Amino acid sequence: MNYTAFFEGKEPDDLGRYLSKILRFGRIRMELTHNYIQRLFPLAEESRFSKCDLITKEYITAFQKSILAQDGMRSAYQKMLWFWKLDGEQYKNSIYRHWNTYNNHNHWRMSRVLKSLQLLGMEEEYKDFSMRIRWIIDHPKQYRVTGDTVKIWMEYIDGNR
Repeated sequence: MNYTAFFEGKEPDDLGRYLSKILRFGRIRMELTHNYIQRLFPLAEESRFSKCDLITKEYITAFQKSILAQDGMRSAYQKMLWFWKLDGEQYKNSIYRHWNTYNNHNHWRMSRVLKSLQLLGMEEEYKDFSMRIRWIIDHPKQYRVTGDTVKIWMEYIDGNR
């Protein structure tokens, strides 16, 4: 899979979906579909949940040279914030209860987003998401996240993972 061409909207993912199609998914489809997150936020290591092409140094270099691909990933990032109801500032006052349960698979998705944004050099988005994740961690009465998840998130945020 050519991730740069995918994020530029020029080629589909390995399952035949263009970025624009995935970005039109509603919350229910996003919750029930478990193979889009690996394409929207690729990593250099295999997923336990869905097999897809790994990101390589060559793709990272090509991605970082493409403003259009970076804009595509920004759109994917904004879609995930919308999905989790972490967009804007309302997340500080409301909770999307669907993912706000202990050991929820969306916590793994959040970990992937953090790591992928950092890996691909999406610094502004990485810092923004790190801030939102820190808010969740700092409000344990509002958000139900296990200590193991907090540890993993902080390792991604601190760059130790």
